[in-house]
Amino acid sequence: MKKLTTFQLMSIMLCARFFSTMTYFPFAYENAAVYMLGAVISTALQALILLPAAVFAHAFNGEDPCGLSASKSRVLGYAVSALYLVYFAFSAFITVGDFSYFMDYYFTGYIPRIMAVICSVLAAVYIARMKISVLGKAAVYASAGFIIMTVMVVCGSISDLYFTNFHFAEENITDLIFSCVKAEFSRNGSLVLFVFLMSELDASKGKKDMPISRAAWYFLAVKIIVLELILFLITVILGDYVQLARLPFFSLAAYSQTGIIERFDGLFMFVWVIIAVVKLSAYIFCGAKCLRNLFPSLSRFTSAAAAGAVPAAASLFFLIPHNWERFAYSDGGAWQIVILTAAVPVLLMIICRKGGKEKNEKKLG
Repeated sequence: MKKLTTFQLMSIMLCARFFSTMTYFPFAYENAAVYMLGAVISTALQALILLPAAVFAHAFNGEDPCGLSASKSRVLGYAVSALYLVYFAFSAFITVGDFSYFMDYYFTGYIPRIMAVICSVLAAVYIARMKISVLGKAAVYASAGFIIMTVMVVCGSISDLYFTNFHFAEENITDLIFSCVKAEFSRNGSLVLFVFLMSELDASKGKKDMPISRAAWYFLAVKIIVLELILFLITVILGDYVQLARLPFFSLAAYSQTGIIERFDGLFMFVWVIIAVVKLSAYIFCGAKCLRNLFPSLSRFTSAAAAGAVPAAASLFFLIPHNWERFAYSDGGAWQIVILTAAVPVLLMIICRKGGKEKNEKKLG
């Protein structure tokens, strides 16, 4: 029985994006002020990309692409499941690698990277093997904690704003904006999660729950508001230091203080760890579902363990010899998101509509 509400789905998407925000570090070409403009343009494009997914959800009652394709053709179902499995496995690989890398680099050198990987994956697998409602509730609490922390950081740093740091004085501003749009798009794997997890919604909620498409629009609205606020504070407080800091939001949290709390970096780490586990759990849950589509004999535990163990083992090949920078500073992923969020649902709608017309013609004949 489906147990995920649309609010919980939105929270899972927010956690996935908030983790990227907390581990956000500007590329060498990024000006944080210009990135704010690029983020707005990118969010508008993301809304367009989500339109086919919203139509797909309403047309097929929230069926996920893997289940729908398998109902039409076994080969097509295997192909679509394999396509999404590769994406979710790679996303889990990046998430656990980034978590371990920045945990070791910025927070403490006393936790070996292999232990950070093992602990995070074990927690994520435990959540992923349970009912989806457990992940949804965890995401609600984690996203709420992030927003509360952000408000506290704002209150602690609002007196140290230097608006002279906010500028667009850059060469080749058009190319820079385009690069920022692409970078922001590549950090939104939440869009793929929306397409895949909408099949887990609780149909019994009926009219009491918000429509599926509205959850997507609310996600984009909350995401851009929080992101713009954080980028604005990073820009006007940290200035050009933002291009040197590996974790600008963490640096801002450490800089912020109130009369009661001297610095917020401890709170940042607490929220960051929880959100990392939630995001990793979402990717492992989706990857495990793809594995069960490909190998129906697998149990929930076995599929979740495999979906977590393979990315974790792969990440250690780069983490242990300290070669993770090639992934931490990569700028890929935008085209995969477009394909899996828009192109695949559109293609499946065309195939299913064509199949439906052929069946009707046979009945009339």
